[in-house]
Formats: sequence, C-alpha cells, structure tokens
Amino acid sequence: MSEEKKVELYDIERLKEEYRRLRADEVDEKFIGIVESVYWRVDRFGQDCLFFVVKIPKKGRLTIKYTKTWIDELTRHIEVLGFRSLKELEGCRFEFKRIQSRRGYPRHVPVKRVNSHFTTADKLVGEKNE
Repeated sequence: MSEEKKVELYDIERLKEEYRRLRADEVDEKFIGIVESVYWRVDRFGQDCLFFVVKIPKKGRLTIKYTKTWIDELTRHIEVLGFRSLKELEGCRFEFKRIQSRRGYPRHVPVKRVNSHFTTADKLVGEKNE
C-alpha cells in the first residue's frame, strides 16, 4: 500500500467525514446516494421495518427506515426503476427525493437510477435490463 493511501486511512478528519451519521433533516430534498445495504429489522416499537443505509458522497451516511405504511410507495418506485429484488439495490447509485405520505413523516425514496461507470452493481443491473 502506498504511503499516500496509508495517510488517507488514518486521517481522522477524513474518517469523520466518510462515516458521519446523518439525520433526515440534514440532507436536501433531493440528493444522489449509493445504497450500501438493505435489511429488515424490528424497530423499537416492535414493528418489522425495512432499512436502507445510503452513502452520500462527501457528506456521510443516512439510514432510512420504511415502516409498513411506506412499503407500498417504495415498492412502486423500485419496480418502475426495473428492480425485482431489494438486494439488487445494494451498490447502486440513485437520486433520492423526499416524498410526503398520507400518514407519518416524509421519507426519501429512490426515484431515478444514476449510472456510474465504477459501481459493479450498476453495471450488472444495466446489463440485465438491456
């Protein structure tokens, strides 16, 4: 490993920037982000919820929680984008937009896939859709 890479790995300011946890009110209404992981978990209220961990380059990471009231809206957007499995989203770059629900707080949902020449998952999904 080059000396420059070693310096980057141990730079505290860079680590703080890279791994900073964001709140929903700290991000814009629209942003570009990479879905790092998608998983189901029981929240503190005992509900099964879907979570997305989204990396927003040069800002940090945002964890988005989708409750049962949001699943219908979310799956509609994901199907329009051409995905059939939630795991296919991992590693893909999307434009997210804050959408208001009839009930509850607004959530960011993926509305547009942004092609990226260096993201493997984007390449795989693109080849599958062609």
